[in-house]
Order: sequence, then structure tokens, then C-alpha cells
Amino acid sequence: NTSKQAVNPGPKFGAYGLPKAATLFLSRQYALDYGAHGIRSNAVNADRIRSGLLTDTMIASRSGARGVSEKEYMSGNLLGQEVTADDVAQAFL
Repeated sequence: NTSKQAVNPGPKFGAYGLPKAATLFLSRQYALDYGAHGIRSNAVNADRIRSGLLTDTMIASRSGARGVSEKEYMSGNLLGQEVTADDVAQAFL
């Protein structure tokens, strides 16, 4: 479980970002070291998932700060659609 903080750090998130960056680095290193043996290493970056942390109030605040709609904010990924907690759980499985 990694974070965009590893590649796109934000201010005052150093304590949070450091272990996430290390996790991403180790995943990439393991892929490099063991990929030739058929061993996979994956990281999941579960960002903008509705949860107890990312509430409707926080979504409204963060989307407003970025000048986008809540729908645009929640679908601001390469899929172009909102990712759910169930999607993340399936990725980890």
C-alpha cells in the first residue's frame, strides 16, 4: 500500500510520505531483482477513495480548492472514473 506522496509530495506530509516512498521503492527494487525469476512485486496507490478519512465534506473542500467538481475530483485518475473501496480491496486480493 503506497501513496502518490511518493512521487508527488505535498507540503507538511513528510512523516506520512517517507514510509510510503520507501514502500514504493522496495516494490520497484524487488521487481528489478526478482522479476527474472517470475516473482512479481506490486504496489497499490489507493487515492481518493470514499472512506472514514475522505468524507463528503472533505471531498467538497478538496475539489473546491482545486477548482473542479466533486465528480471530476473523484475521477481524477488514469481510468477517468471514481474508484471504490471494493475496487481497492480487489486489487489487494
